[in-house]
Amino acid sequence: MKLTADERADPSVCARIVDQIFHEANVGSHARRKCLRFLADSIAYAAAHWPDRWSVTLYSDYIRFNVGWVEAIVLGPKVLAVLVIGSDIPKGVRLRGAYARARGARGAAVPFHRANALVPRIQHTHREAMRAAATWRTGSGTRNAHSAGVITYLWRTLGLRTKAPGIESKLAGAPSLHIVQGGVENGDKRWLERATGRDLVAKNWVVPKSARVGDSVVIYIRGHGCFATGKISSPPTPRTDRPNRYGAAIDSVRLIEPAVSLEVLRRRMPEFQWATYPRSITTPSKPIAKKLLTIIEVRRKQKGADLEQEELKTSSLEELRAAALAKAVPAANAHQRKVIQRKREWAIKAYVLGRADGCCEYCREDAPFRTEKGQPYLECHHILRLADCGPDSPYNVIGVCPNCHRRAHFAYGRRKIKDQMKNRVRGIEARRTRGRK
Repeated sequence: MKLTADERADPSVCARIVDQIFHEANVGSHARRKCLRFLADSIAYAAAHWPDRWSVTLYSDYIRFNVGWVEAIVLGPKVLAVLVIGSDIPKGVRLRGAYARARGARGAAVPFHRANALVPRIQHTHREAMRAAATWRTGSGTRNAHSAGVITYLWRTLGLRTKAPGIESKLAGAPSLHIVQGGVENGDKRWLERATGRDLVAKNWVVPKSARVGDSVVIYIRGHGCFATGKISSPPTPRTDRPNRYGAAIDSVRLIEPAVSLEVLRRRMPEFQWATYPRSITTPSKPIAKKLLTIIEVRRKQKGADLEQEELKTSSLEELRAAALAKAVPAANAHQRKVIQRKREWAIKAYVLGRADGCCEYCREDAPFRTEKGQPYLECHHILRLADCGPDSPYNVIGVCPNCHRRAHFAYGRRKIKDQMKNRVRGIEARRTRGRK
């Protein structure tokens, strides 16, 4: 039976399972304490030397301690399974198979009734085996599969007072969310785009001093918005190039497409003051973090279609393009056109006008005048009319001045004008697509 997260964090549940393990083995209290102390010492050693490459997990009938990708200790019914290496393995220890991700190491079984004699003699070879296993870097899922109830139970039962920093971070509670920053010219944006879906790690990314291994990060790129998410995979250490700053590695990178602009954050989270002046790293409160992650998750699912009509006026061009493409349809039939067009035309219109940037996309002249709000006046023209079952898509809409708009409808040779507009828009969108890759 699989334990819940609350059960794995409860030391009383761990105590019950440990009692069950040793009760079935029918061994004395001295052997029991020897096994538990061996497990605690191994955890403390791994936490001190490889804080981001170990985890301990509680199951319904055993405890598993991992280093790297390998089971370093399994405390289960009737036997203590231990990872060992070398030739000086004492007699009475039954060796098992080898591990590809812990070169030279093998599994060994120590019977509980011989734990008093054998456990002290395998301490050194077990630590060397952990060192071999720690050369392999694990994924965030393995590192975060941690049961804090095991640590609490062991330290209480054994009366231990000190814990390595790697253990304290595991006991500190649920992972926090931090907002960190990156740039374009320094290569941060390019690295994030390459790191997505790969096992790449950015060294010394500036993070808060309080950050812990396993914490989540939202990476803000100036001029784009909240651009990607990731996980902190190493403890923060002082940066040599920037005083009073700490750096840590980040992995598990996932892009947010399109990036969530500051305008969207300000509108949806007015209580989030960082969005008003985003000049530093920050650790938002739990309610803010939860709301921000919800916005990001919806953005990933809807690909920009989550933008509301009022937000289109202030959204970034990347958001407008994504929203316009999300709302595009190949063609609208007579019954759909009246109902659906009004809902989607705002996204497409806003994007096309933003793409034109005050310049007619056909004649390439500036807009003839500005509106009362100071915006350059251009119009949106469907190259193939909706009445003729043309697609409502950014690829079929061009931003033009009023003169070119009338020419497209009434000029002699408007068929040629239509073809030229198609080619013009196709070229513009192709350049934007290449620019994002």
